[in-house]
Amino acid sequence: RFIAFGGEEMGIWGSKAYVKRLKDKSDKIKKDKHFEKDGLKTEFDYHRFLVNLDMMGHFHGRSCAVTLGDTDIAASVRLFSKEIRYAINVRENEIYSSDNMAFNYAEIPSLSFYRCGFGDLGGHTEMDVIDNCNPAGLAHIGGFVEKWIDRYIQAMHQFPFAKTIPEAGKTAVQKWFGERNPLEYKVEGAEKRYKDKKK
Repeated sequence: RFIAFGGEEMGIWGSKAYVKRLKDKSDKIKKDKHFEKDGLKTEFDYHRFLVNLDMMGHFHGRSCAVTLGDTDIAASVRLFSKEIRYAINVRENEIYSSDNMAFNYAEIPSLSFYRCGFGDLGGHTEMDVIDNCNPAGLAHIGGFVEKWIDRYIQAMHQFPFAKTIPEAGKTAVQKWFGERNPLEYKVEGAEKRYKDKKK
């Protein structure tokens, strides 16, 4: 499943809404005592892993990856990069402030790819414009990501990574969000908001 999330810089709104919808629906379904007893799974349960593509389009800088989950995730990136002679910096089981955080909070492991040096080009400022992106920059890291997915996700007969996040990682994720559960908020549609404004 390929998803383009909105509202990342405003507080990962899109990814939080996506995970919340799945989690709320799953929790509701599992209230039926016969559901888990029969060995069934919800749509949320089938979300085993996230590949997060962030800040991919600029050419200058270096390719980077950050994992949170099974140690085999980082090992696979390092091994594959050496196999095809692609230079990439890999940080293992660290916090990465992007859409992966909503999934990590729900204990779904992740691998985030990005081009380091984004800040030098005015990232997250008024200088963060489309002119800083180009096809060559996207192809530089995008080609590696595509090949990695083909090797470790598409071509595998069995999914290679355990759906787990180490305890230290869970604690770090909770600390990043603060004490408040990011998935506990009330969703109100446009009709509700308009009624409130008329009062």
